[in-house]
Amino acid sequence: MKKFLKIISFLILVVSLGKQIVAQADSLRANVEALPIFSYDSDIGFGFGGKLFLFDVIKTKESFDLILFNSTKGEQWYKFVFSIPDFESRHGKKFPISLDLVVEYDKFNKYYLYTMLYDFDQTTGSMKIIEPKTETKYEKANLGIFLSKGFLKDFTGTLGLQFKSFSFYNVQDNPLIFYEYDRLKPEEKSYASLLLNCKWDARNSFINPKSGILAHFELEYNGEMSSGSEKYIRMLLSFQYYKEIFVKNLIAAFRFIRETTSSLNNSSTFSKIPIGGSSNLRGYPLDRYRFGEMILVNGELRFPIWWKFGGIAGFDFVTGSVDEDFDNKNLINAVLGLRFFMDNFIVRADVGVSKETTGIYFNFGHIF
Repeated sequence: MKKFLKIISFLILVVSLGKQIVAQADSLRANVEALPIFSYDSDIGFGFGGKLFLFDVIKTKESFDLILFNSTKGEQWYKFVFSIPDFESRHGKKFPISLDLVVEYDKFNKYYLYTMLYDFDQTTGSMKIIEPKTETKYEKANLGIFLSKGFLKDFTGTLGLQFKSFSFYNVQDNPLIFYEYDRLKPEEKSYASLLLNCKWDARNSFINPKSGILAHFELEYNGEMSSGSEKYIRMLLSFQYYKEIFVKNLIAAFRFIRETTSSLNNSSTFSKIPIGGSSNLRGYPLDRYRFGEMILVNGELRFPIWWKFGGIAGFDFVTGSVDEDFDNKNLINAVLGLRFFMDNFIVRADVGVSKETTGIYFNFGHIF
């Protein structure tokens, strides 16, 4: 709880600084919003950086979104998104075409690689499952170009091309791990992917939905660029629901995701679905598991606190398996969070509590 109070203090400081550099537009949204970042995260330590959001500065309803971030435990996160028209501007509208360009680089100098293995228990004389972890450095980069068309007010189709790179290196010795990595040559994979996305989005807002539903289907083909030896297909089906209940601005929000990856030949760690951290299971460490298939359910009760501050209370639940050699894992955590609502984005701080650990996360936007 003391750590959560630290997050609240950081957020209040950020807001007081950010208010001084927000330029208001004549419309309902600001043209320029800039926010210094001072945060704490259980996976990456104390973080610092900044976020800059530009909207409609060249009068085409476009947006430029830039994040520069570093942390005391060695994360370096840089992200740039250009959209024309902007996500919120085209939301709930029929439009001929939109373009989104995403460039992202994320490096962790202290990253834990988790493994599930069978080990012989000399006491019982039988095999048991162990889950060792080893420290490594982890890098990932992504360049994505997405073209979308609003066929109807609520129905959109997207075609995307992405180039993705993953690597981990400087793997530390761990006698519990049976296999070995070449510590001089990093484990690296680069993929080109083709993505098809269809969604029915009847939410009242893209940034901060308070009512409506979202039904979403995504199919992605990934092929290794260097040798072409690894190919896999990722498929995702999701449903989101939002409704105001009991009193004004008390919002019940739910998300269901069914996601699978199917390898066409070889498979690697990078083709699995990462579970744990700020984007799905907030009571577990970053990428605690990597599943071949999973079902994810998130539930939140969102409520106003004061001014532009709001809060959430909810849960995260995942069931999935690493591969056919292991039984399904059923994982759940409770979560409590603080939100600060700006015109073009949301600042969030979450505390997730599970039987394994407590996760503290700072990020942007609702988790769903």
